[in-house]
Amino acid sequence: MLVIPWDLDRAQDPDHKFALQLLAESVLEDREMATAALAVLATDAGDVCARKLRRTRKELVDLLAGTNIKVRPPAKDDRWHRELDFSRQLLQKKHPAVALELLNRMDSVLGTQRVEPYVRYRLDQQRSTAFAQLGRYDEALRYARSALEVVPSGARALQIAALAALHSGDVGMARTFVDQGVRAHPVDSDLWGVKAQVATAAGEPLPTPPSAVSTSEEYRTVLAHVAADVADWSRVLELTGSLLADGMKTPDVVFLRANAFLCVSMRTSDAVDRAQLEDVERLTSELIRLCADDAHPFTRKGLALRAMARSLLGRADEAEVDLRLARELSADDPDTIYQAARIKVGGGDESGALDLLRHPVADENPPLAAMRAHLFARRGEKDAARRDIDAVLRRLTKAVNFDLVRFTLADAALEISDVDLAARILTGVTPKGVSEPLYSVMRGRIAFGRGNIDEGTACFREARERDESDQPGIVTELGSHLLKAGRTKEALQAFDELGPAKVPTSALRVYANALMRADELVRAKSLVEQMAVAGSLPDWALRMAADIALRQEDVGAALRHLTALVEGGQSVPRKSSPGPVESDVDGEVRRMRAGCAGSVRRSASLGPEGEFAVRLHAQFPAADGAQVVLEVLALALYEGIHDGVHRRAARLGQRFQPAVEAGEQVLLPPLRHHQRIPHGDDDFEGFLLLPPRGVRGHLSQHRRGVLQEGFRDFRGHGSPFT
Repeated sequence: MLVIPWDLDRAQDPDHKFALQLLAESVLEDREMATAALAVLATDAGDVCARKLRRTRKELVDLLAGTNIKVRPPAKDDRWHRELDFSRQLLQKKHPAVALELLNRMDSVLGTQRVEPYVRYRLDQQRSTAFAQLGRYDEALRYARSALEVVPSGARALQIAALAALHSGDVGMARTFVDQGVRAHPVDSDLWGVKAQVATAAGEPLPTPPSAVSTSEEYRTVLAHVAADVADWSRVLELTGSLLADGMKTPDVVFLRANAFLCVSMRTSDAVDRAQLEDVERLTSELIRLCADDAHPFTRKGLALRAMARSLLGRADEAEVDLRLARELSADDPDTIYQAARIKVGGGDESGALDLLRHPVADENPPLAAMRAHLFARRGEKDAARRDIDAVLRRLTKAVNFDLVRFTLADAALEISDVDLAARILTGVTPKGVSEPLYSVMRGRIAFGRGNIDEGTACFREARERDESDQPGIVTELGSHLLKAGRTKEALQAFDELGPAKVPTSALRVYANALMRADELVRAKSLVEQMAVAGSLPDWALRMAADIALRQEDVGAALRHLTALVEGGQSVPRKSSPGPVESDVDGEVRRMRAGCAGSVRRSASLGPEGEFAVRLHAQFPAADGAQVVLEVLALALYEGIHDGVHRRAARLGQRFQPAVEAGEQVLLPPLRHHQRIPHGDDDFEGFLLLPPRGVRGHLSQHRRGVLQEGFRDFRGHGSPFT
């Protein structure tokens, strides 16, 4: 008599069917009595549990005999079934390597012995499951086929065969296997779940299973996995919420829900972020407790997700502890490496992320290799990025449902300015992927990269219609592209359609720059004031506040904002290893400082503005950028500090443009008089040209990189200002 340590409550449960199969094939004389025998045993089991009793084999045989159900003598193959029961439990606990070792040893001992066919079927079916859990799908398919040669209608063998074919990229073969399984087992929830995965991979609508299947926990869990594969996080949260409400608190469900909360929190407003990240931390802690097994893969996944949540919550030390533990449990686990790399990137440590992604496992894992390619591209290492892109594309020919990987590769291609390569990568996206919002976003990026502004705008608006949950992110990127393309009015319109209150904090800088370029000074000032109420202003907002004050000829307010910028210590940090351009800037700023110092020595009184300008020159490092340097220079010029400094500032603007990418503007304040300025052997008259309020100077993004309004030479001399 075999002991079945599983839940057997419902007839449609796989364990219930398996128990019936064992009773019919290995225990009872009359296989037709299996259902009645299981009912008797289940009733007795309840009494045993209630009274804390136990049953011997003889007692169970006598119990069945009392209801006229006869039991066969122990079969010679009982030993193998008991071992197979144990290996099946190992697979349920996600220990495929240990299970595979046990199964291979069993196969070696069995050799050519004559055993009942079902033993051979279970042996190969479980080996196929073990290989599938290990991600070795070719071997999984081979052993599944071997099992089906013994039992052609075996439900679990058909399930694994379909999944292995799907992950090998053969959707047609997967469909054949799963359709065969559903015909033989019309209410098997696991097979219907695979059928849903096949439909999703083919870009088809989900199937309509019988009600007994559609309401089952197993099928709904698979649907949650399908939704997660296509980044439909609202659907994942809906499904996992209903499963938890039904008492289905499995590691699978808890992990899916935690992962969905994490992904949602990273693309919504700040007010929602913290609550959702705390949900992630709570759920992952619960996941780790549920597994209660360091070797369980969900333990590592839980630690990695919790580390990401804690990092985003600002608790870097706790995040590092979780990551260290996850890597100790499995140094080559792809999920752990991926999450650790994401945390490094989020903290601005791209070099550290690349060190993690140089692990050999990344070479065999398309998501990791794609992430590495994207980081190489962002760092300007074009050859390394191309190598990874090519390698991943070769591997993707045998993969399935890797649309997100293709999107990452296409983005990497755009980073290295290869728009055509990005477009070619997108041609391999599955039909399902083509319907996704991210596909529209990628097409929009490619269109903007080719200068097709109207097409790019249409693609982003299509993405916005497809994904209502990520409206702020999509609109922000569209506004940024339009602003860089010089379509200021359209960029501002996009933000206004979203609504200022919905603009995420990360996008406020782009939105503010759109307002400035559109001469919406009142709205820009109001935005900065609202930010000041919410908390301390970042560098760019302080500079913008100073810019607005200068445009409104309020030098005192400008000085207050610049004072806050310096005394708050919030200036842009100096890069650790400046490149040649920044080194040139260092030298230029040193000469500018020297010029100012000379003017100070020759001037009896500079006034408070001039003195503050000189102090700013002395305190700001060169890497703080042309924006601040030119603002300070403007104040110096305002008080009559010249000595050729304006010419050096122009050359600085030509070589160093950190503010350009963000669409920032540089304004020189009005100089109410013109005067003779000595320069070499010649003198020329110059004045700062700022006609009516609202006409502004800015750095040209694509062409000259110099001030649009500035000094003009009235005597025909060439001027660095254009």
